[in-house]
Amino acid sequence: PNATDNFWSEIYDMPVCVKYPDEESFTNNTRDSVKAELAILERAIKNKDYAQIENLLDIPSFIKYLQIQEFIYNVELSAPRSIYMHKDGNGKWVMGPLWDFDAGYDFDWGNMYTGHTFFKDYTETVMGTNPLKRNGNYNYVPQFFTDTFGCKEFVQAYKAQWAAVKDSVVSHPWEKCMKYVAQMRASGALEREFLQWPISGKTFDTELNKMHTWLENRLTHMTYLIANIPEVDNTPVNKEKMCGSITVNVAMEWNKGYSQSNQVKVSKEKVMQLMGINNLQEENLNIVPLNTDGTEGGNHTNGVFGGWFNAQGDPGYYAQGHVYIEVFNDLWNWSCGLYKENCWDDAHTVTMQYQYPYNGTLLKVNIQVNFTIS
Repeated sequence: PNATDNFWSEIYDMPVCVKYPDEESFTNNTRDSVKAELAILERAIKNKDYAQIENLLDIPSFIKYLQIQEFIYNVELSAPRSIYMHKDGNGKWVMGPLWDFDAGYDFDWGNMYTGHTFFKDYTETVMGTNPLKRNGNYNYVPQFFTDTFGCKEFVQAYKAQWAAVKDSVVSHPWEKCMKYVAQMRASGALEREFLQWPISGKTFDTELNKMHTWLENRLTHMTYLIANIPEVDNTPVNKEKMCGSITVNVAMEWNKGYSQSNQVKVSKEKVMQLMGINNLQEENLNIVPLNTDGTEGGNHTNGVFGGWFNAQGDPGYYAQGHVYIEVFNDLWNWSCGLYKENCWDDAHTVTMQYQYPYNGTLLKVNIQVNFTIS
């Protein structure tokens, strides 16, 4: 993290390393210029400005990249690490090359040093059934990869790309793989490998058949999921309106740490009343943690929305965090907890903000949460 070719991205706080230019020709100015260029793309994605995103990002490569990660259930997307993107001069940002798939195919992390178990569950997802809400098994996927699903044009292109490849995405590469398998059998390589790297209870043919079955089932499941991704209306928001605030008081027990039973409960009716609307489409609702100066902070929890907050009440990474709020599928009852090593008998005031686009205006309501810890 402290290397001179590394930085945290400006908008989404992603860890980034400048791979090229290499160290011999690298300067701090190179790092800062890359950070500034990436921030332009990040800001366009954050604003869901699809016209600007298309100008900056190679959309087809981005879609293909996300689809292959989700298809083989590659959890690297959630770190993020082992992810490459590149840009030539004034050209667009392009995803790739693809790399690092040892954690894919539903790898079982529980016996990673002994069993090397794959292919158990074909229904799990990285980004979720609704990637915009990151409701999959890995909620910590950076929103850099998912906010584009808030653009209906992107979702339509995403669905069209899958429709174009779904009939061959398993059959074509599998045919190629079987040619390698035949060559490996003929050369005796399979027997040598299993003698050198024995895994109790597993055979090559058993794992091969499990993989093929998993891929075929995954194909059917993915086709269903992609067809049902919501197409959100991303009508441009031209202005903002601060509609008011709600205060919620929550008591937490220090000794329970992460496992608090109390929740931050917010009245949906009160929020709509403050916004001056009679109906609210939850798929269009966004919830962000706020810094103490009123600016937006990042979500560094496993929730779809939420944030860790430090002693001053600003959102940040959990290692510096005292208390947290996590919002999953229930947008009105939020989980909360604390980091015992950082907290004792103290109190924290933090702020989350509901954001809702309505008739060209982004309606905002602040939720001030007063935590007392005993």
